[in-house]
Amino acid sequence: MRSPFVLLDVHSDNHRRHGADAPPEPVADNPEVNVGTGSVDRSRFGPLIERFMTDLADPSLGCGPVDVRENVKFEGRQLAWWVHDRYPRVGCVLALEFEKTFMDEWTGVPDEQKIACATANLAAPLPGIETELDRLP
Repeated sequence: MRSPFVLLDVHSDNHRRHGADAPPEPVADNPEVNVGTGSVDRSRFGPLIERFMTDLADPSLGCGPVDVRENVKFEGRQLAWWVHDRYPRVGCVLALEFEKTFMDEWTGVPDEQKIACATANLAAPLPGIETELDRLP
């Protein structure tokens, strides 16, 4: 039998869809990070998901508070469904959608400070994932 595992399926989403000079998409419908959990077994992995989202949003990382919400724009799709179907109660796919504020999506110019923050925020939950996986029966 396989041990439980988490797969982070990381994507980015356009922040200024309608042009370089257009306003950003509305915040109400566009968290900085959307955590897609549509096909995750919540009864088994719920505490892990909650911990992941809390750790990802941690303002003490020096990047300010991060708006992390679940299933606002994206719930996960084919990869998540496939893993959850193939490895029930074992696999947990978190489909992450980062708003593309870490670069100018129209010119391709990166914002190194925001990339460093995204990297720190994405690394922060990893120890908690291990802890929560170890707690599973």
